[in-house]
Amino acid sequence: MAALTYAFPVAMAGTRLGLSADDLAEKYGLEEDTAEGIVQEFGEQQLPSMKTTTYKGRGNVLGYRGGGAPTTTETVFGGKPLSYDMAKPKAPEAETPEAETPEDTRQSLSSIAAQYGLTGRFGHQDYFKALEAGNKPGEIQSYLEANPQMLAESNLPGMAGGLYSEIVAGSVDPSKAFKRLPETATVAGQSPDYFGHEDLYSMRSQGFSDKDILGYLNQNPSKLRGQNVPGGGGLYDELTGAARKPSSSSGGGSPTSAPTFSTAAGQSAEYLGHADIEAAKSSGASDAQIRDFLQQNINKLRGANVPGGGGLYDEYFG
Repeated sequence: MAALTYAFPVAMAGTRLGLSADDLAEKYGLEEDTAEGIVQEFGEQQLPSMKTTTYKGRGNVLGYRGGGAPTTTETVFGGKPLSYDMAKPKAPEAETPEAETPEDTRQSLSSIAAQYGLTGRFGHQDYFKALEAGNKPGEIQSYLEANPQMLAESNLPGMAGGLYSEIVAGSVDPSKAFKRLPETATVAGQSPDYFGHEDLYSMRSQGFSDKDILGYLNQNPSKLRGQNVPGGGGLYDELTGAARKPSSSSGGGSPTSAPTFSTAAGQSAEYLGHADIEAAKSSGASDAQIRDFLQQNINKLRGANVPGGGGLYDEYFG
């Protein structure tokens, strides 16, 4: 009888291996119809296989050990990577991505300090501008604690009435907020090095208040000269209300001497300007007297100061 070789179905292979078909399927993750699965042994993948040994026998009965040399054949189940890996790790769970922190597009507090207020330090004007930019009081306080060099001495922690103390108390005084005058604040008058009456009117026309201007002069006292310095009875004292007033008679309250009008205080000795009128007011001139003088001396007005020009004349007759 010729030697015969058989490739057993899964069910029969299990029998030859001493396992039932269910055991074999469970052990190697096989399906009986397709014999697909993956076995992971000693760190490498391999297909499940079975060795079958056949013998020459009588009557074509396999397994009869009556004669002939046995023939051993290895049968491999499936021809592609199998579907089950006993050692395959569990797939990691997908991580929920962290929410991205939105970019802070607000103007930095240091930049605000450089742009607003009287100086490059952080003051009351900068505080209110920072609030407008979307910063909270607590954020501003933390910034100042980390950057104490940005505070003037009067605004440092522990200074009563200073900015830091007001922030902590939750009551920042808006009257202490001053707008910064431009670098060109002194170009309207006689000298670009000093601040005079023409500069005062120029700054007022640009929307700066007397408080802003006074704050600028307090920070830049060297910009004043002559009678305009504090106590001189000129521009600075006019802003603070400390300008000298003419004495009054005991009964009528009118000046004891007539006010002085001239063109000597302004840029030109021929024409009237704001500085001349302010000098007249310092000598005791009332608004009514100034209007009378302007009416009688329209020929001494020029430029924007003429009637309808929006300047000096219109300020008193508008």
